[in-house]
Order: sequence, then structure tokens, then C-alpha cells
Amino acid sequence: DGLQKAGAKAAAFDILFSEAERSHTRAVREELLQKAPKNGAEANRFLTEIRSSLAVEDGDARFAAKIGKSRLGIVFGYRFNQFTDEGEVAQSRAFSGLSKEERAREIGKRELLKERYIPFTWGVDFRNESLLRSLYLGAEPILPMADLFNGVDAHESGVRFGFFNAVFDYDGILRQTPLLVHYQNAVYPSLALSAAALFLGRETSIQGRVDRQGIESLRIPDGLGSYRMVATDGFGRAWVNYYGNKESPRLIPTYEFADVLDGTIGAKDLEGKIVFVGTTEDTLGDQKATPISSSFPGVEVNASIAANLIEGSYLHQYQYYFWCGMLLLTLGALVLYRVTIFLNPVVATLFVSLLIGSILWFDQRFFFAKGQILPALWAAAEYAVIFFGLIIYKFASSERDKRFIHAAFSRFVSLSVAEEILRDPGKLKVGGEKREVTVLFSDIVNFTEIAEKLDAEIVSDYLNAYFTFMTQIVLENRGTLDKYIGDSIMCFWGAPLREPRHAELASRTALAMQAALGAFNAEWETKLGWKTETRIGINTGEVSVGNMGSHQVFDYTVLGDNVNLASRLEGVNKEYSTKILAGVETYRQCSDRFLFRPLDRIQVRGRDEPVEVCELLASHADSAPFIEWVEVFQRARAAYNQGHWEDAKRAFEAARILRPEDKVVDIFLARIADFQADSCGLENRSGIWRRTS
Repeated sequence: DGLQKAGAKAAAFDILFSEAERSHTRAVREELLQKAPKNGAEANRFLTEIRSSLAVEDGDARFAAKIGKSRLGIVFGYRFNQFTDEGEVAQSRAFSGLSKEERAREIGKRELLKERYIPFTWGVDFRNESLLRSLYLGAEPILPMADLFNGVDAHESGVRFGFFNAVFDYDGILRQTPLLVHYQNAVYPSLALSAAALFLGRETSIQGRVDRQGIESLRIPDGLGSYRMVATDGFGRAWVNYYGNKESPRLIPTYEFADVLDGTIGAKDLEGKIVFVGTTEDTLGDQKATPISSSFPGVEVNASIAANLIEGSYLHQYQYYFWCGMLLLTLGALVLYRVTIFLNPVVATLFVSLLIGSILWFDQRFFFAKGQILPALWAAAEYAVIFFGLIIYKFASSERDKRFIHAAFSRFVSLSVAEEILRDPGKLKVGGEKREVTVLFSDIVNFTEIAEKLDAEIVSDYLNAYFTFMTQIVLENRGTLDKYIGDSIMCFWGAPLREPRHAELASRTALAMQAALGAFNAEWETKLGWKTETRIGINTGEVSVGNMGSHQVFDYTVLGDNVNLASRLEGVNKEYSTKILAGVETYRQCSDRFLFRPLDRIQVRGRDEPVEVCELLASHADSAPFIEWVEVFQRARAAYNQGHWEDAKRAFEAARILRPEDKVVDIFLARIADFQADSCGLENRSGIWRRTS
């Protein structure tokens, strides 16, 4: 009565009236009626009063009477005990395992729905077997009491029925809802669909379009000669467009039922509206988890669905939903791979966050706001999973690479260099490339001759001690140990890490190696009976650097003409009785930090062009004892190069006085004597000494 007085157009009960009302007072009165005397005027008056009070107390009877007289469109809800999308499998199982009596009751329910309740719903305009198989299957319906509708004309009244079973996604969230259910070879509408159809027009039917996948869409006559189209998936489900958000999830007005009964809520609130009646309290258990609230009243879910159908505001998948999903996944995976692999984790995380945010904003702005669903949320979730998967892969790969780098390079670079490589592997390029480096070769003087006289075990111990001593100096100066060749050491600077001071560090290492021989000989000279001396050759220039060798065995090394020249310079020391010889490029790059003596111009084997060789003497801090001698020697060389033999002889003699042990002066004086005697060809007067070995 309250709804009708307020001018509501229809009412839908999200309540199951499956049992008679229970009243303690009624039970007492029925018991008195059974025990009351049956004869006499007083007994008759007593019985009449009790029967009258029982009639007044019977709420179900009063409710049924109101239903019969109501001008409202009314929809009663019911539910199925079994509700599944397993199609024919579930249908064939519906009656399986039932006793004869249980089977008879189930068939009775089916006939009851067909004979009594279908007139209160509507006929469905399709009888397609593949359609029926695609719909959700209902079994064991729990129906409203038949007594509520005794005397209610099936065709004249506005009473309808609809199921209110809910179907949740795998994560327990209610996003879609079935609008139709298949039960015993007939199709029945949901509570929301029944309410929407009744609101639009009482004499109505549902029409549908079917394709190979099942139901494609539904349409509901709106009573004005037109239709409301409803897009569904193949299972007859529609997406729910909830009215509200997580901060304010209830935008559909909610009223206390008592306020409707006493007239507090009236026409201004309910006129021309469809009213859903149900419970909203959490304690009553009819709460659903939805995208906008973890506790959303079931009655408001059905109200939202009905409003979607009436207003046409329901959600539906974009026409190219599948292909959009494939495109987003494919392109996103490619972008994420490149971003994750080639950018540092912080920048990659910011980029991916921006990408996900942009996709969600674009979807909300241009699609979801228009009721179209793109797989944007799935794409965002997949991006997050892919991104974190790639981060884990990159971390694992990085750790593996670090272990490889540490194992590979810690054998021939210093710990500090190895740690620098590990901190930034991007500085490392292990493939072959051209690079300027400084190469150093060292060799023990007369080792072969002396080793032949010693026991093999002593030679082994001696070399191990010597290599340990010298290698420590190389590594301390950030050098890269290339290899041991017999008694020789080969090392270089400028790779694998670029080192702008490679010539300086190599020169410093050469001087340190010569200085360290004093401490080494203090231990080993008495054991061997001879003093260890070392010759060193240094050269700076462009080389090929990288992993060289076969697929099975390879080394990180340097190759090229400048490497060969460093090796040749080490051997030239023997001719000049010098300790350290360096190429002219090494001299140019660090002559401001070390004292060199430009020694001679020679043409080594394998080179057509002559090269200037310099003797490395000391750092500038320790150069005082050599400065005057080097200046005198340079004057002598200048005169020699100009062919002024007498001036050259006098200058070389002066240099000999300063350092009698220098054998280079004897070499130049011998050449001058030959030139003056004209005992050699004009070719040799160029000042170039040609070395053939």
C-alpha cells in the first residue's frame, strides 16, 4: 500500500517468500481453538472471536490479498540451489541419483513453473537447442509460496518472477551477471531483467539474437514501439555498471521500509520509479564483493542491473575486444622487454607505471565512460606481471653475468677493477674492438741458460715467486694481466675498462718492477747463486682487444702491430744494455711525469718505417741524478743525427764521464768511427739502425 500510495511504478522483491510466516501468538490461538468447547452459545462466541483474530493475524493472507488488488507491477525473486555454466553435462546430472519420490517432486516443480509461473513471466521467442546449452543451467529451484498468488489472474495482474542467483569471477568479485537461465528445457529471466521488462511494459516478451557462440544480444520492448538493446556474451551474461565508486559506493537512493509505511518517504521520492525491496545490513548476509565495494548489498546489485537495462547504461565489450587484447599484450610485451633490459630499474619502473597509468586513463576516458569495455585492466595486470618477471630475469642474469665476470676477470685484473666492472658492467665490452692501450712485456735476463743448470722443482718455485711478485705490482697499478709466456709477463692497460692514464700507469709499473727486484733478490739470490734482472718493453697504440681463440677455449687478449712492437722493444734492451725501453707514443703521453732518454731510431723486423725508442729512467720526482747526463746525451745525439761526427764524439765522451756504465755511448762511438772510416754504405748514415732479429 505504501509503495502504491507513493506512486511507484513497480516493485521487485529481492526476498524469498518460500515459507509461511511464523507467529508465536498465532500458534497459541490455534492451540486454544483446538481445546475450546464445541457446544453452547458461549463456546460458539469464543470460537468466533478466535477465528476472527486468526484471520487478522495471518500476514501471508493479507499480503496475498494486497497482491491481488495491487496496480503495481510486482516481481518476486527466487533462486536455484544448483546454478552452473556446465551446459548439457550439468543438465543430464540434474535428476541423476534422485530417488523415485525426489524425481517426482522435481518434475512437479518443473510443471508448476510451466503451468503457473510462466504466465506471470513471458514467453521467450527462441527455442534453439545450442542456445539452451550455452546458458547457465538451474536445478532445484526454491520458489515463493503458491498461496501468495491464489486468485491472482496470470494474464491480468502485473506479477512476474525472476531468479537472483549471483555468479562471481575467479577472484570472488561480481562483475557480470546472467540475465537468463535454462531450467528443464525452458528459459527464465533474472530478477533484474524481469523488473526492467515489467517497468517498460507489462505485455512484453524477450527477443534474442543467437550466433555460434550462444546469445549475442537481447532486446526488450519499451512499450513505445521500440526496443532496448542489451549486449550479452554467449552465456547470456551482462556486465554490471555500478552506480558509485569506492569512496561513495551507494548512489542509488536507499530508504528504510518503515519510512515508506508511515508515509515519511512519499511521491517526491518514489513516483514513477521501480523499487527494489531487500536487506542492506551486513549481518543479514546478503552482501556481495563488487569492483567498487567489498560489501555491497545484493538488492542494490539487482537494482543497478535493472537501472542499466532501463537506461541503456550497461557495459559491453568493445567490438574488437579480443584483437585489442592481443595487440596490447604483444606490443606491451615488446616495449616492456626493451625498457626493462636496456634501462636501469628505477627509470624502467617509472616508465612502466606511466605506461599502465596512461592505458587505464585512456580506457576510462574514451571507452569505459561510453559503456565499452577494453581489456585495459587485464593488460595492466599482464604488464605488471611481465615487468616484474623481466626484472627478476634481469636480476638473475645480472648475478650470473657478475659471477662470470668475476670468475673471468679476477684472474688477470686487480680487485678494484673487477669490482668496478661488477658495479657497471656496461663499461665492459668483451667482444673484439679497436682501442688504444699500452702494452708491457717483461723478460728475465739469461733465464734459459741459468734454468738449464737448476732442478725443475726449484725453477718452478722460483718462477711462481717471481710471477707473484711482479703480478702484484701490475694489479696494484690497475693493469690487466694477459698471460705468462715462459719467463715473460705480458700485460696491458686501457682494457677491459677504459683508462685515460694507461701510458702513465704502464710506465709507473715498469719502474716499480725494476725497483722491486732488490727485495726479490734479497730472498732468492742466495738460493740460486745468481742475481735476477729483468728487461721491459712498453708501447702505446691502437690494438684489437677482446676474446680471442676458439669456441672451446679463448682468452681476453690484445693483438696487433703495436703489441708486436712492445715485444720487440723488450728484446732491443739486450742490444743497448738497457732496462726499460718505450715507444715514442708512450713518451709523448707521459713525458711530463717521467724522465725519458730518447735513445735511437731503429727499424725492427716486420716494420718498414723506423721507430724512435726511448729509455725510461725515472719519475720526475726521482730524476735529479739523471738530468745533466740526459741533456749531454741529447746534445750528442743531435750532432750525430746531423753528421757532425767530431762534435758528437766529444759530447758522447762527456756523457761517458757522467755515467761510465752506460753502454749506449760505446754503440754510438763505434758507429761514428765506422762512418768516419766510410766502412759502411751511405744508407746507414741516416742514423737508422736496422735490427734483423
